[in-house]
Amino acid sequence: MGSVLIGSTLPSFWLGLLLILAFSVQLGWFPVSGARGWESLVLPVLTIGLGGTALVARVTRVAMIEAQGRDFVLLLHAKGLPPRRILLRHVLRHALIPVVTILALRIGWILGGGGHGGICLCPPGLGSTLIKALNQHDYPLVQACLLMLAMAVMLGTLIGDILQALMDPRVRGAMA
Repeated sequence: MGSVLIGSTLPSFWLGLLLILAFSVQLGWFPVSGARGWESLVLPVLTIGLGGTALVARVTRVAMIEAQGRDFVLLLHAKGLPPRRILLRHVLRHALIPVVTILALRIGWILGGGGHGGICLCPPGLGSTLIKALNQHDYPLVQACLLMLAMAVMLGTLIGDILQALMDPRVRGAMA
């Protein structure tokens, strides 16, 4: 959990610079910048994904602890089911519902975001376009970027709601 805590608090632009220093400058495994193939995508994907991974790990841990304290888990232990089967089949299924919500909401952050992490690593995308438009006072472009990000968040929320309805019969019953 210590590495998860560091991963969730480390700013993405700083993580990007550390990854460039370690894997591009010191080891020479990946290019520092540019778009020369799949190798140029590794560091940006790691930079954007590691912060999200830390958040998902924290939410998963809390959801697993909460799900293990429910009454049905005690009943399953009383029935004599193996602890591994209880954990993987029943507890994990209940714990994944908030994780799906977090992942769905992160779609907009990933598309935009790499806003600050993308500046040092990524080729120009939506986040860096938004920052340049803000600096140049190009308000129609700012509005277009924000509209795209809002649509991505709404799409992610819709996907998350649909996945929750597929996973949880209580949500499915409330939607009907």
